[in-house]
Amino acid sequence: MTMTLSNKVIGTAFTRVIEQADRDKLDNILFNWSEVEYDEDHDRLITYPGRDACFSRGVDGGKSYVTKKSFFEWLYSEAPFDTKIYGESILEDKDWAKDIQDIRAVAGLTSIESK
Repeated sequence: MTMTLSNKVIGTAFTRVIEQADRDKLDNILFNWSEVEYDEDHDRLITYPGRDACFSRGVDGGKSYVTKKSFFEWLYSEAPFDTKIYGESILEDKDWAKDIQDIRAVAGLTSIESK
């Protein structure tokens, strides 16, 4: 899925999510997506690649930034319910489905097109 939204629209949606979403739900979704978290200023998504995550250094370690666009592409796709990644039980997890819907609602993005 490719989003056809401007960086400004994506930034506004991300700010809305940070300010209005339930933090526990957002943290859980980001972690389960790709072990991502937001930085202390709440304006960037970061991950710590490498075997030991934030304790790793060198080629595989340190901090990497993740685009907000890639998060929203994942969030608005069917990927949060991919049984190959999350197992068959993800389709029956009503709490997970509600959390995804809640974060989508707070983001408020409606002009997403698949290409």
